[in-house]
Amino acid sequence: LVGTLRNARGERVRFLLTMKDRYVRFTFDNPRQIIQLDLKDTSGLLREVVDDSEESVPFTRYAESVRGSDIWYEDIAMRFLYWPDPTLEGEERIKTRKCWKLRIYNPLNLGPYHCVEIWVDKGSGGIMKMQCYNYEGKMIKRSTVNSGHKLKSGAWVLKEMRVESFRPGEGSPYARSYLEID
Repeated sequence: LVGTLRNARGERVRFLLTMKDRYVRFTFDNPRQIIQLDLKDTSGLLREVVDDSEESVPFTRYAESVRGSDIWYEDIAMRFLYWPDPTLEGEERIKTRKCWKLRIYNPLNLGPYHCVEIWVDKGSGGIMKMQCYNYEGKMIKRSTVNSGHKLKSGAWVLKEMRVESFRPGEGSPYARSYLEID
């Protein structure tokens, strides 16, 4: 799949998204960079290829921006999907979709998120919204699926997601980016 990261300044970065076997890869050009997630590795550790050298991305970089967007390495790693003991907080609607609301706490205190709230579509199992909180309990990130499209196979694929960054304790985002899939 071909996609674009677009920030509020209108800057666009194209990427190739590949999902094969157990890997999800984001491939960028200028300079060439591959960010790879191994879905079978429950640690959520990312690998990065730059200048033909492959290394693990250290947790100290998980709060860094990917290509000038509001998407962080932590967002690509999606480690929260592997955190134990999620709590069902109830059911809510996101847009027109019925969703379960889950709350999950970071068991290792590694990375920028201490707690993540996730709204999961009851029909498709897809994540519709996420709110991420720092170690003081303040929201610092919110991601919302704006649209998706259905493939011929019947599977749903993200079309557009809005990602907003917050300064701790402030109610309005200070920055916004979009992840778009063609």
